[in-house]
Amino acid sequence: MDDFPFDFAFVPAGPPSEVIDLVRFGEALGYRRAWIPDQTFHRDPFALLSLVAANTERIQLGLGITSPFTRLPVQIARGAATVDEISGGRFSLGLGAGNAAHVLAPLGIPLERAVGRLRDAMTIIRQLLRGERVDFEGEDDRLRGVALDFTPIRPALPIYLGTRGAKTMALAGEIADGVLLESLFHGDGLPFALANIRRGAERAGRSLEGFDTVAWQMVRITDDVESAIAAQKPWMVRKIRVGPADALERIGIDPAVIVTVNACLDAGEEAAALEAITPETVRCAMLIGSAEMVAEEVQRIFAKGAQSVCLMTFGPMAELRTTLQQFVADVYPRLTV
Repeated sequence: MDDFPFDFAFVPAGPPSEVIDLVRFGEALGYRRAWIPDQTFHRDPFALLSLVAANTERIQLGLGITSPFTRLPVQIARGAATVDEISGGRFSLGLGAGNAAHVLAPLGIPLERAVGRLRDAMTIIRQLLRGERVDFEGEDDRLRGVALDFTPIRPALPIYLGTRGAKTMALAGEIADGVLLESLFHGDGLPFALANIRRGAERAGRSLEGFDTVAWQMVRITDDVESAIAAQKPWMVRKIRVGPADALERIGIDPAVIVTVNACLDAGEEAAALEAITPETVRCAMLIGSAEMVAEEVQRIFAKGAQSVCLMTFGPMAELRTTLQQFVADVYPRLTV
């Protein structure tokens, strides 16, 4: 499957050996790329990706995402270049503002000037990867004659931006190689994102040929749809809490549900918040259902303009393997991509 436009992502909750085994399993199934996030306090993703790189042969590897709020751009560039070297040029870097509620807030880091910080970080990282000695004076980053002490094997390794915000989407169209769009397949989510990406590209006078628009989607393939939806209500409550509300409404989530969930959480009534989540609310935010149902949704994602789809898998490691295998065996044959 040389043109298999599907990635997968997972939280590395298990030991490194399990992470390696899962990516090797995905490689054997033909997946294009495996993404590991840096939005939690699990094992360090650069270290994990280096181990995975040394134990795989073909599959592309991605860090999706890390943040200039928690890592200096020079450290991101150094880590990215190292993993790319170990993998023989199979690494892609994902950048984003980060998980404000679960990472930035506990660290006491305010989410301020996000688009500007991402622009500055990309400027610095690209210069460092090109082997330049960087002098940079910005609002948040100041470098004086900084350069990497080794030569990256790919000065132009791909950099993606992960976002649900219009301004960052436009920034991706302006300067990135691709964009990771989480849970935007439903409603007007993808058309809105693509319009902003085009706006950024036009502002820069840039062609989007080769630009990779990745629909990053939670997925659960099952014939017991009712039970699966019920099991995802806690995740949906957390997603609504994080917001933003306009992005949630854009993918079809009822504004009344958003208001009710937040009001319940403010009052400390978590059970009531769960009760407010309807099956349609969950369907707006994730690919869930039988293989045929998931295939129909995936087909619509490509029809709306995405170049590829990343399956965000979750649960015990055995379930992750099952989901990856189910998608290849039962969903993919139903597609016309």
